[in-house]
Amino acid sequence: MTPRQYVERKVFARLPDVRIATLFGDPATREAALTIHALHAELLDSVHQASDESVAHARLGWWRQELTACADNQPSHPVSRALAPLMRAHDIKLEYLLEMVEGATLDLSPTGYQDLEALLLRCHRLDSMTRIICAGICGYEDHDTLRFARGHGTAAGLLQVIVNAGEDYRREHLRLPQSMLQRFEVPPADLGAQRTSPALRALLGELHQHAHEQAEEAAKLLPERDRYRQRAAVTELHLITALLEKIRHHDFEILARPVRLSPIQRLWLAWRAGRAEQKRRSS
Repeated sequence: MTPRQYVERKVFARLPDVRIATLFGDPATREAALTIHALHAELLDSVHQASDESVAHARLGWWRQELTACADNQPSHPVSRALAPLMRAHDIKLEYLLEMVEGATLDLSPTGYQDLEALLLRCHRLDSMTRIICAGICGYEDHDTLRFARGHGTAAGLLQVIVNAGEDYRREHLRLPQSMLQRFEVPPADLGAQRTSPALRALLGELHQHAHEQAEEAAKLLPERDRYRQRAAVTELHLITALLEKIRHHDFEILARPVRLSPIQRLWLAWRAGRAEQKRRSS
């Protein structure tokens, strides 16, 4: 398997919304964007598929070394082998990639996130940094495009915390903020139930509102002159908004199994968003 094939399979398996969205972006930057998202997926897997915390820390430490070697054109992992030539071609800064690693490390706190601000910091350092790097790959003229990418990433990160709340608990990775659990009087054991309790539903509703506001604000920030180049990100943001709406429609019943967009829904929404961007450019 070539590094490019590995990257595509990784993103397809772990980030299907991203995979679909990039199909409606610029073909010239698609491979680079997919590679950054594949790195994102590898970092998450290093945390959430590790047998214990010490193994996860070791894996992330290995990624720090691997990314430094990648910058020196000495990669070994399939993702970093795909990334090495792209770092030079697209001027991807090593410090941005290492910031993604530090964001993933924040998931390893034994007490979870103390408050919403701590969770938002994690979303910025991992999810937003992923989108900021991709925004640079696709190209921009206006600095507000980076603000768009930051909000886009935060919405994506909060969405995944909501969607995976039950699964995270079963894997002993609690990412819902402790202050919110206490304020809404939600025992962590409620996350292991088959049905969402009223208190947990209220907590998820507030977190959902934060994600929705981030997505809305991001959409307003994207400058028109950069919009077409950022159309893959715009398409993914449409998918994020659609999934947030589906979760609300299901009244936050996300414990028995995560709420997802079906492949047909995902493809239809992405096609419609991509077509809208084409028309917008032509008008």
